[in-house]
Amino acid sequence: MRLFGGSEGGGWSWFKVRKPGDPGELSRYAAFILWNSGYGLLLAVPAGSEPPDGWAVEECEAPSALPAAPLPYDLVRARKLLGAALAGPVPLSEVVESYSRFRARYERARLAAQWGRGRALEKLERARVWWEEAEGCGFEVYACFALRFLEPGERVRVGLRRVRLRDLEERAEGGDKSARKAWERLAKPAARLLEAEPGRLRRAPLWLTRGQMEQLLHALSVVYREPQGAEVFLAEDFSIAVRLGAGNSNLLVVGESQTGKSTLVGCLLAQLAASPWAPENVLVLDWAGEYAFLERYGFRVIEALDPVCNPLALGPRAALEVLEEAAYEHFQSERGRLLQSPAVAEQAERALSEALEAGEGGTLLDVARALRERAQRARAEWERDAALAALRRIWPLVHPALCAREWALPLGRVVVDLSRLPGASVKRAVALTLLRTIYAGAGRWRGLVVVDELHSYAVPAGGRYDCPTITAIANQLSKFSVAIWGVGQHYHLVPSGLRGARAVAVFRQADPDALRAVELSMGREAAETVRRLPPRQFYLFADCSVPAVRAPPPLAGRVAPLMAASKASRENRQLDFSQFAASFGIDYVDLVELYVRCLPHAGAIIRFALKQASPEEVEEVKELGLKGDELHALAQLYAARYGLPQ
Repeated sequence: MRLFGGSEGGGWSWFKVRKPGDPGELSRYAAFILWNSGYGLLLAVPAGSEPPDGWAVEECEAPSALPAAPLPYDLVRARKLLGAALAGPVPLSEVVESYSRFRARYERARLAAQWGRGRALEKLERARVWWEEAEGCGFEVYACFALRFLEPGERVRVGLRRVRLRDLEERAEGGDKSARKAWERLAKPAARLLEAEPGRLRRAPLWLTRGQMEQLLHALSVVYREPQGAEVFLAEDFSIAVRLGAGNSNLLVVGESQTGKSTLVGCLLAQLAASPWAPENVLVLDWAGEYAFLERYGFRVIEALDPVCNPLALGPRAALEVLEEAAYEHFQSERGRLLQSPAVAEQAERALSEALEAGEGGTLLDVARALRERAQRARAEWERDAALAALRRIWPLVHPALCAREWALPLGRVVVDLSRLPGASVKRAVALTLLRTIYAGAGRWRGLVVVDELHSYAVPAGGRYDCPTITAIANQLSKFSVAIWGVGQHYHLVPSGLRGARAVAVFRQADPDALRAVELSMGREAAETVRRLPPRQFYLFADCSVPAVRAPPPLAGRVAPLMAASKASRENRQLDFSQFAASFGIDYVDLVELYVRCLPHAGAIIRFALKQASPEEVEEVKELGLKGDELHALAQLYAARYGLPQ
């Protein structure tokens, strides 16, 4: 059956819709196609025609035909839809003529009903409601041929059997001729739609009012699916896939406290853990201890009181770069730079070399000790001052979390719990060193890094706020198979590199500066929308879909109480190593080194101090060669870290 009349040949111009405008603008075309097979809304208009006014679009290639079935009339008003529609305006004269014929039929049926003859009136009731709606919109009516694309798990008939579409596709790709023929048969309705000539639509199975066309347009606009890769759903009708090395897999989620932003990210990570295509390495920098619940999903939770990272494992040159940038961003000023002064840079380089030659690879503790010794034995005052200046710059980075000897970064799916570190300054120093180590080791560590509380890393930069390390990872490391997800409170404090993320989910924003930044990035309508958002809803802005307000998937409801419990169990349990060192009169570097070295024996040391140790544990502690004050300090420190034995 020919769908169109008109001239032979012709063709279509295809556009990717970034943001639809007034649906009424489509009425100027004799025909148009709306298409969404999961990768966002596409629009086709007759070749040579300009795109509709007020629509944000860009040119794209025509899609490929997929298995599809005719769209039932009941699904025209669906909230979301993967499908396609070939439509065109029906001339007003034709609509009015059809309406007149319907009125005559309806009147005859009404009179017959009054005399108790037949049930024709009941059958026409649905049509009467439709014509009333058509009359209300000035008889703006569209002829339409619509399809819904078949789901991968849907069963289809192949010969005498019914098989899942996903299995049929695998067989067809594997060279099975019968499967290939069945696939082509199922894709034939979509192929006919794509091959139709752009003229007046004839014999259309559906007539839609303007209101119905608007609903169909919205339903085809909101759905976005990326099933190839580690697919995670931000909402029931929107998913992205984490595909490292295959483009932009970055994500940004912002919103005020208690709006649901952290819950959404926790929900995504729980989904990711269940995917067989998830990245091998996932590193979550957990500012408040909310993501420790992921342990039940197979993540390893490491408290940042334990060794996590060692930038020196990258080698002296890369390690110096890590310390330079981490110290700069920690101090939030140029005074934190190691390489700004040649004398300071020389002392830092020599201390790094001495630390790496220490025998076991070296850590920041060895660097700090080397700098202190260089200052003590310096003959010239400038040399002593330079060594002390270098020591001051790296001092905030000297922490047990950054003193792992065996690895530069933890491997596997890991949550680094920063919640027990004493204050934002120490958390920022540890997290920035981890992030800078990822950047400096590009190509060695591949995976997804998740950064919580983005606003805590913001530094003034050119009249706005930014985080150079996070921006560098977002902009430069996708080609090295590194992706980054960021979670923050205020949009204006978001690192600039994350504003170009694959998807941006904005929960409620009330801060004027944040709303101004949203308006500059997404438009005034978006700013007004996020200002009025209720909790647990977000405005999704993505280059792959039409912006819309969405809600997290149902899994978020199960994740939220788990995250709240994780956070509550870690509140008010901070541990400050510098305070312990001062209270026991032990040098800070010496205390941290003892803490890291004796960590495998923590339980024995605690029980030894409580006089509950077994004979084997007594011998274990004696072999450590600790002095009395050191043993007492470590017992107190480990008891604060792990709690007293039951």
